[in-house]
Amino acid sequence: MSGPIDVVESQVVFRGRLLEVVVDRVRFPDGRETTWESVHHPGAAAVVPVGSRLLEVPAGKLDRDGEEPADCARRELVEETGYRCRSLVRLGTMLASPGFSDERIHLFLATDLTFVGRPDGTDEGDDIEIEWMPLADAERAVRDGRIEDGKTALCILLAAGHEAVAAGLNGRPH
Repeated sequence: MSGPIDVVESQVVFRGRLLEVVVDRVRFPDGRETTWESVHHPGAAAVVPVGSRLLEVPAGKLDRDGEEPADCARRELVEETGYRCRSLVRLGTMLASPGFSDERIHLFLATDLTFVGRPDGTDEGDDIEIEWMPLADAERAVRDGRIEDGKTALCILLAAGHEAVAAGLNGRPH
C-alpha cells in the first residue's frame, strides 16, 4: 500500500504531567479506516558515565520547556550520581516503544568525570544504589541477559565500541 495515511479525527483522551494519550481515526489510501492509539512523551536522555566502572546508566525525561538532550544528560548525571563530565559525546537515539509511543531517548557517552556531589533539594536517585563496574563487564552483562533495560543495554553496547573508550579516554573518575 502506498500513499499517505490521513488522520480523519484526533482526540486527546488523557493529558497528565508526563504523558498524553491520543486516539486517532485514520484513513488508509485504499479507503479503509481504523483507530490508532498513541502515547506522546516529551523524550528523555541517557548517559554512560565512563570511569573505571559502570553498572546502570543515569537517565531522565527532557523538561517540557525545550531542554536540549545533552543538557538533560549532564543534569541527570549530576543528579543521579554526583559526577560532572568534561566531555559528552552523542551515541545515538532510540525509540523506546514505537508501536504506541513517540518517546525518543537520546544516548550519550560521558568521559573525564569529576565528583561534585548531588545538588541539594533533589530527590533524584534517593532510591538508587550507585555501583561501578568495568565497561567490559557491563557489556558481558548485556550479552548474557543480566542487564535487560533497553536504554541501558544499548548505551553500554554503543559506548563499548566508541573510539573514545578504545582510545583509553575513560580514565578513573576524580
